[in-house]
Amino acid sequence: MLSKLLKKTEVKKNLTISVIGTAAGQLIHLGTTPIISRIYSPELFGQYSLFLSFLGVFTAISLCKFDLAIIAVEDDEVSFFRKILFKLSVLTTLISTIVLIFLYFTDSGNILSFLFLTLTIPVSAKYWMHRSILNKSKLFKNLSIGKVLENSSNGLIAIGLGLMSLKDIGLFAGKFFALLFSWLYFRIQSSKLYLKKSILPPKDILKKYINYPKYSFPAELVGQLNLNTIIFIFAYLFSPLEVGLIGLTTRVMSVPANFVSISFLDVFKQKSMQDFKDTGSFRTIFIKFFFALSAIAISMITVIYFTGPSLFNLVFGNEWGKAGIYAQYLCFFYAIRLVTGPLAYALEIVNKHYINLIFQCLYLITGVASILGTFYITGDDLLCIKVYSFSLFILYAIHTTVAFKYSKKVS
Repeated sequence: MLSKLLKKTEVKKNLTISVIGTAAGQLIHLGTTPIISRIYSPELFGQYSLFLSFLGVFTAISLCKFDLAIIAVEDDEVSFFRKILFKLSVLTTLISTIVLIFLYFTDSGNILSFLFLTLTIPVSAKYWMHRSILNKSKLFKNLSIGKVLENSSNGLIAIGLGLMSLKDIGLFAGKFFALLFSWLYFRIQSSKLYLKKSILPPKDILKKYINYPKYSFPAELVGQLNLNTIIFIFAYLFSPLEVGLIGLTTRVMSVPANFVSISFLDVFKQKSMQDFKDTGSFRTIFIKFFFALSAIAISMITVIYFTGPSLFNLVFGNEWGKAGIYAQYLCFFYAIRLVTGPLAYALEIVNKHYINLIFQCLYLITGVASILGTFYITGDDLLCIKVYSFSLFILYAIHTTVAFKYSKKVS
């Protein structure tokens, strides 16, 4: 079905490479999770989920969305953004180090996660920078290899350290080394790309792409907060057990969402940007991707909604059974995000960055309000998840509709 929707040979080839590589990486990620869930307790998994949430926020700050700008800039301008991103990663690491020192003197229980956070932030920023350079060069095969390397090393290191009775650091170390190995691979592959410097003054280059830090960065930052809202609020409202359960749920539900979003987005970015430069319109590719993504989303909802609780009990063990009930209702949210994630990039192409920012703010406000409001009325964690998922489902559908509107030829 997908091959019929995507008739252009280059798009089909790039998408196939991206899908295969990302699928392999996500299958490794999913395959190691049942082992990890039997080594690490829900409480430890809750701490790791908080670590990942903070890492997403700090990484967004260290990039300021300039990694996305790399795909759109001229070849001789890439070196300028390499320098910008290096300085931003140093600044963000400094902030994290200050927090770490504060936690050390206050004897906080979160010091271990912030220690690994401080180490991981610069690696994560460089990982995404070099990933964008390879994306710009259409090196989707290398991107796929990097994703497999990341997920396999993450799972194996976490499992190995857990079996060696190093459970306190196992999950954190797994993520750190996974990003480190992938970044080093991406760096080697991109080391000889785009080394020529632009004749334009740095001020003019920055002004030329100012909308990325001005609108896309706030949208990405709010988006990271929105993505991790449920983890942060559950950590505030409920016990470490519930945080661990929701952490595993988001880890598992993110597999199909990340698999599709990453593999489709890489190709959609490059192809839609090229169509827009050539013709001023990319509606055709938008529609094709919409139908392909929607078919996957419907399949995802069907499987998880009807088999979620029994599937989680079977795969991850009896102590994780309630996570399957969480997944049963969160699948609607993850399915629509799977569709909207890649297609919302349409607004970046037509320079309507502020619209994505507006929607990300709406997602955050709606997500926080739905969970807090439901909790203070009922105190029921499951009902909080239901209201959260269905509220955001409606907003994401509206976001996709708006993105579609701007995909047609500009008059």
